Amino acid sequence: MRVTLLIAWREFMENVKTKGFWIGVLLVPIVFFLIFHISSRLATATPTRYFMLIDQSGEYGGAVATAISREHQRQVMQEFMRYLQANRVDMGGAPPPQAPANQLDQLMDDFGNDEVSALDDWLSNGGLDMALQMARPYLREDAPPFTPPRRQFIAIDPPVDLDTSAPPQTIVEYMRPYLNGERRLQHDGTAVPLFALILVPANVAGDVVRPDSLERLMLSDGTPTGVQYWAANLTDTRLSNAIQGSLNNTIR
Repeated sequence: MRVTLLIAWREFMENVKTKGFWIGVLLVPIVFFLIFHISSRLATATPTRYFMLIDQSGEYGGAVATAISREHQRQVMQEFMRYLQANRVDMGGAPPPQAPANQLDQLMDDFGNDEVSALDDWLSNGGLDMALQMARPYLREDAPPFTPPRRQFIAIDPPVDLDTSAPPQTIVEYMRPYLNGERRLQHDGTAVPLFALILVPANVAGDVVRPDSLERLMLSDGTPTGVQYWAANLTDTRLSNAIQGSLNNTIR
């Protein structure tokens, strides 16, 4: 055992003398630091996405709105966790924390272990307002105020001259110039680009495709059936994933 330790110590001392060892020691934490902060900056730098939901069935608008709100609350919770980690007072050596601090610890543990469950707890316990109230006594005196991230997805009304009861393909053709960026929509007095169009036809429940009926994805004339999602940028899948999950859960 002694010989093994001596060999290991000798190898360690040899590595310490190399430039690669010190570059690795210094570079790894810097890389992790940059990854953490760059990902946070990129998230906040994402432009606001304006989407239009036309629900001809009248059954799924609420589910989509809930999914969008939940996605926003998830972003708020993530940013608050980063804020709390950066500005919380070090409790090392202090007396045992009171109940609010224990709840904060539990929230942070849940966030690290299961983000979905943590979000459920976040929403059921009052969200950001309650979290700020619990965290306030345990923040550094020089901690800046928490700034929630802006909403990245905002619903926008259809143009006043669009017949939302028209056949889906008619609506899609009408909205194509907006999706292509050739025309803009008005929101709070400002012209904004349309990011996505979600079209739920009136008979969507009858168009649910089962594993044994994939041919029903198209009508006899080649027209797509079911929910249609049209986007100006298909690489950003956060909105489509949120909407798909909400519709699937509702249709089940």
